[in-house]
Amino acid sequence: MAQGNLAVLNHRVNGRALRLFRSASGGVVEYLGEFEVDAEHPYYLIDAPEIDGGTIRNVFVFRLRPVGEVKQDGARSPRTPQPRPTITQLPVEAEGIERTFTEPSREPQTAQQRETALIRAYSDYAIAQLGHEMVKQRIVPAWEATPLCIDLYDRTVQELIEAKGTATREGIHSAIGQLLDYARYVDAKRMTILVPSRPRTDLAKLCESLRIDLIWPNGSSWERLSEESSRDEGSSTSQRSPTPEEVGEWAGPSLP
Repeated sequence: MAQGNLAVLNHRVNGRALRLFRSASGGVVEYLGEFEVDAEHPYYLIDAPEIDGGTIRNVFVFRLRPVGEVKQDGARSPRTPQPRPTITQLPVEAEGIERTFTEPSREPQTAQQRETALIRAYSDYAIAQLGHEMVKQRIVPAWEATPLCIDLYDRTVQELIEAKGTATREGIHSAIGQLLDYARYVDAKRMTILVPSRPRTDLAKLCESLRIDLIWPNGSSWERLSEESSRDEGSSTSQRSPTPEEVGEWAGPSLP
């Protein structure tokens, strides 16, 4: 923690008052009153960009309590993170779900549009053709302000699906990390990455080594990495729901 943040954290120990001002129009500031840092949970961390949209970094958010009378009209305070994780189920068509910060230049709008179209297309297929129940999920980890947003969760086979608008190495790496993160909170028997086309052979082998499945469109149908592996072994599983045994084979890497 840097010097300025330490001064805020230790203001009581140092015998200093913490006075809050709010920027007003014309370069004028407005005095709101005296505050103190919460003794039990003084701060939490969030991901936020540098000023003017720079690099993503950890930012300290101090939890302040008023000392005496303070001005509260028009004040906007962030919601304090909770000590226990929460999981909310949402319909697939839900829009405007918060997403974690990424480097601004690394996820162009066109990729996000492809991702949204993929989610809708595969969800429609799974509901209409397979009879599966598809939802989105929103996870807020304990003492975190930014939610984790699961693109798709197939409740019928307990499949966790992360969609990417590109099948690049960067996209596959990102999806693997997200799936492993989400799986700590969701009872998933299968982890899958949804992409617009079949990834290169080396990336497919990476996912297969981790027992993470891949789905991509093929005309009016959908292909799976797990189905390719089954066909290579002499059996055909195309255009049907996987058996429980097949689902368990693609549940992600075994972690200690």
